[in-house]
Amino acid sequence: MSQPNSTDQIEKKLGERLSLPQLTIAPSEFAFKAPQHFINQIETKAPNDPLLAQILPLAAENTLIDDYLTDPVGDLHKSPLPSLIHKYQGRVLLIASPKCDIHCRYCFRRHFPYESHSNQRLWQQALDAIEQDTSIHEVILSGGDPMSLSEKVLLDLSQKLPPSNTSPHYEFIAEPQWFRHKRLHKKHG
Repeated sequence: MSQPNSTDQIEKKLGERLSLPQLTIAPSEFAFKAPQHFINQIETKAPNDPLLAQILPLAAENTLIDDYLTDPVGDLHKSPLPSLIHKYQGRVLLIASPKCDIHCRYCFRRHFPYESHSNQRLWQQALDAIEQDTSIHEVILSGGDPMSLSEKVLLDLSQKLPPSNTSPHYEFIAEPQWFRHKRLHKKHG
């Protein structure tokens, strides 16, 4: 399903939550995208609502800035293999999913080439590299949003992570209860 990107489509999606006189909405190549349950949390007719600011493409977003970078945090220069970003000692990002259910206007990966970095066929090469590098003690599933993966794919990936080089397991931070239960059940079951 295509995402609304015209001014009329965005206004229709946001409905009464939008107070247009103070805001200049503009289509963007980084399409507007937000689930309805997120939109429902936006305060009605409050142009300064922080949730609205997070998702609303404004005309200023299309202004060209001299020092603008499409890779502002240097992910591509720190990607030794597709699906793997290694910026910090002992820590890597495994690009698990290209998908996000919300397009935040401040996204620093809006131009990231997910088509060549977040493919399940590429994971094994990245997992092998993680296992071979004895300095790695933390693997962060990233992307997009790794929780957008199907339950089966996410559980399978968690089982494929090589044992940590500094401890017998990886810590799952902000792990949803359903995922923890199923991951542990699969591991011990």
